[in-house]
Amino acid sequence: MKIFGIKSIIVNSTIIHTYNVMINKTEENERLAKVSGLDFNNAYTRKGEKIQLTFTSTSVREFDDKVHMLGHLLRAVALNNLNKKYNWVK
Repeated sequence: MKIFGIKSIIVNSTIIHTYNVMINKTEENERLAKVSGLDFNNAYTRKGEKIQLTFTSTSVREFDDKVHMLGHLLRAVALNNLNKKYNWVK
């Protein structure tokens, strides 16, 4: 079973920080993911109609930076989806 979200767990007294998020695979979402600042090769993999964004680290500073970039990406995706839904409003 794959767990999604942003989490920190302790394994053998080492804190491991991880996130695992999926977004719909569209041209716009792929473009936003590429320009988000997240590492293209390590940050996500394509799975059919979804883009999976994953990252794992033991460094709090590095993880906080990645989560901040992820937050900006998810906000941009959400705003894009909202704009598509209400594009008829002028």
